Amino acid sequence: MWKNLFKYLLIAMFASFIAIGCGDDDDDGGPSGTSGAGGDQVKTISVSGTVDSTGASTSSLSSATLQQAEPGQVVVYNAQDGTELGTADIDDDGSFTADITKPNSNQFALLFEANYNGSTLKNLSFFDLTSNPGNLVGNIAKANIMIDSYSTGIADYVLGEGNNKFPEGETFASMKTKFENAGGVAFSFDFGNLELTGQVGEDVAGGGTPQPVNVSFTGESCGTCHANGGVVQSAADHQAHYDASEDTQFEAQILDVTPNSDNTTTVTFSVTKNGESFTAGLDEWTGGIQQSGEAAGEPWYPFEVVWTGYDNGSFTRYGDATFGPDKITNNVDGTYTATFEPSVEMKTNMTFFLVGAKAGGYANHDWLRVEEYINAVYVEGEVPAVDASVEGCNGCHMENVLKHNAISVTPIDQNGDVRPFFSCQSCHNNGRNAFHDVDIDGDGNSDSASLKNTVHWWHAGFDYPQSLSNCVKCHSDEAGGSLTKVVEEAFTDYDNCQTCHGDLVNKYGSHFDLDHTGWQDKDCYGCHDGSIGPTFAEIHNGGYSFEKADSDGTPWSEKVKFQIDDIQYDNNTNQLTVTWGAYENGALLDLSDNSTYDFDTDDLTNETGAYVLVGYLGFGSKDVVEDAMAETTINADGSATSTLTLDSAILSEYQVEGVKVGILGVPAVNGGTGDDEDGTKIAVTSVTKNYNLETGAEFDTGLAVSKAKCDSCHNELIIHDSGSHRHGAVANPDACMFCHNPASPAGHYYEQSRALDSYLHAYHEGQGAPAGEGMHEYPLSMGNCVKCHTDISAADIPNQIDDLGVYLSGSKPRPDRQNRATENGVITGPAAVACGSCHRAYAISHDRDTSSLNAHTGQNGYRVPSETMPYLDVITNVLMNR
Repeated sequence: MWKNLFKYLLIAMFASFIAIGCGDDDDDGGPSGTSGAGGDQVKTISVSGTVDSTGASTSSLSSATLQQAEPGQVVVYNAQDGTELGTADIDDDGSFTADITKPNSNQFALLFEANYNGSTLKNLSFFDLTSNPGNLVGNIAKANIMIDSYSTGIADYVLGEGNNKFPEGETFASMKTKFENAGGVAFSFDFGNLELTGQVGEDVAGGGTPQPVNVSFTGESCGTCHANGGVVQSAADHQAHYDASEDTQFEAQILDVTPNSDNTTTVTFSVTKNGESFTAGLDEWTGGIQQSGEAAGEPWYPFEVVWTGYDNGSFTRYGDATFGPDKITNNVDGTYTATFEPSVEMKTNMTFFLVGAKAGGYANHDWLRVEEYINAVYVEGEVPAVDASVEGCNGCHMENVLKHNAISVTPIDQNGDVRPFFSCQSCHNNGRNAFHDVDIDGDGNSDSASLKNTVHWWHAGFDYPQSLSNCVKCHSDEAGGSLTKVVEEAFTDYDNCQTCHGDLVNKYGSHFDLDHTGWQDKDCYGCHDGSIGPTFAEIHNGGYSFEKADSDGTPWSEKVKFQIDDIQYDNNTNQLTVTWGAYENGALLDLSDNSTYDFDTDDLTNETGAYVLVGYLGFGSKDVVEDAMAETTINADGSATSTLTLDSAILSEYQVEGVKVGILGVPAVNGGTGDDEDGTKIAVTSVTKNYNLETGAEFDTGLAVSKAKCDSCHNELIIHDSGSHRHGAVANPDACMFCHNPASPAGHYYEQSRALDSYLHAYHEGQGAPAGEGMHEYPLSMGNCVKCHTDISAADIPNQIDDLGVYLSGSKPRPDRQNRATENGVITGPAAVACGSCHRAYAISHDRDTSSLNAHTGQNGYRVPSETMPYLDVITNVLMNR
């Protein structure tokens, strides 16, 4: 390992992208060194340098000990075309001075070649004068040019070994990008004349004996600015910005609705701000002209009232009115009166919904740049509650589900009571067809925009994060929903079936046990009452997903549990021994008895079953760097013992002090449950423990995300239980850390790591795989950090001691697999991944360039090309100097 430290050195130590301004006293005012006015003038750059026995680099991240140079010569080339610009002798003390002709451009690259002890050493540097091209005098900027075997490697990497100019077809911009991606650091100077200090040396002494090279990376400095209370945004600031975008200081109640004889209607409503009557008026809540969308050029208004009737068990949209503050009278007592056309025809049972938004625009039914909003509902007569639970929405969408950026699902009525979803069904009802071409039955025509149609269709149309058959998610009785109702006779109706399944009779009717072809109009309950066919409840396991719960609603994760009973480690043999078992309602199960549950511990195909993984935690951190599967045997009592001889090389190289032990796999239940087949895989939660090899003590996993919060969307997520992965895990994000660790790049994503934070950020932000598409739609802003993180502190800048740097994939597809990113990426710091992965994913998913972000994280941390220094050496180097 240590030899690699002599072979590899961070590129940024010796290669610098130097932004300079250069001129002379005779400049005519035109851009320095350009064609046109003043463009044919001869510009010179004075190059001088000295070399001493220490030869310390000016880089803030590194230093190096170099052997003093022998006499030789430095040749300076224009790297863009290979033209020789000047030469300089290297004096006995290693210094050199040369006057070179500046290339006739404000952007150029210089290649320095030193003839040293019979070999050629190089340094490549980039210069850009475009940001400061004038005739500036009086200041001298000094930039260090270090020429040694390491800088030679960089020059050969960028130009190609043996070349002294850009490859054919390459430009300054393309090569600069390659150079910066290789770790080049940009410097900015304000000066007129440039003095380059040259240092020539080599990293080996006479006879080829390696000499110590002291590489010192200080790690990332993100906390200097981005810590909570810092000068720029922190995680807490991200969260506060999100919270402010979703919350409002205002509340409203409709107090009265009065139709008038002059074809107008008057709605009186109250407004409070932070609980106090708001008397200042709503004149600042203005509208405008739509700048984009399907109604571009038409006016938009900040206020809307929608009235909806309820007759014979169905909602019908009667009408709506939009208006601005000119239609509202401020009564100066916290109440307001809005008068608008037409005169509403009052019905026995109906609702009025008021929405107002202080916004910066409107397009495609969404208010834009919303600062504040009000919602209120007025109920006339008897209108039944919606058969759904707000808690079900909150699980994925968080509290205060906000549609169209200004409509809450929990409006308040005239009595101060919350009426869940009355805001939604004001528009989403049987009185109109959907705007979004909701074609439930597949006949090519848009169907009713009812709330049931819209929600079921919408959630079935993208990567919904759990099975739609898990009706309890949105219809829980305990959370104010109606699971009992939706699985009974009244809902055994083909129209209801189609909202999730489409016209399944047309699609699959001939394949049912009893041919259903043409039976779309039949009375489903006539057969599906249990007499001939299974009931709705039986078909849908009582409203619970088969894989997640039995038919009485008991989650498999509560009924069957894995448990690590004991961990022992022998320092002499490096053998780790894990005793574990599976328990049903607290009683030990026999892992070898597959009559009820199939744990498949002999085959370990990971299609079904259970197995033990061990992850090596590198450098005293809680990050896995390597993992291995243990060998398992079944004990006489049905429990299991798994053993693994830990790899001594990994223990040494990664300075391993602890391991992560996990029981993973997705067992099956035999005998079936409900109407499913034998062998249904069930969600038995994977379990993990961190174990200290020296003390034998268990310690906290330090997980930054919450299992409960994952479950709120994914409901005991089963992942990788089939196909090529074959390493199933269930509902424990810590179990993901075995494979999703920082030492591996993400093959599925450009510029991401397989580390869990990087991978999940990329997926949920919608970053597409190479030659593929990303996630359809994440239901929240990614700025809402606490949706997944245990709390906002867990989303803060990673600890530079406890968190390891990571390996990012490249930015191009693999030649052999176009749907995978190349592994020729970079090793960078933990904050550049934990925070940067979100920002990179956003940029990539929106076809934006990531170079400035990468330059920022590199300049304030480190970015080491994997081709230049392997992951282990970079991380060892960083942690040696932390």
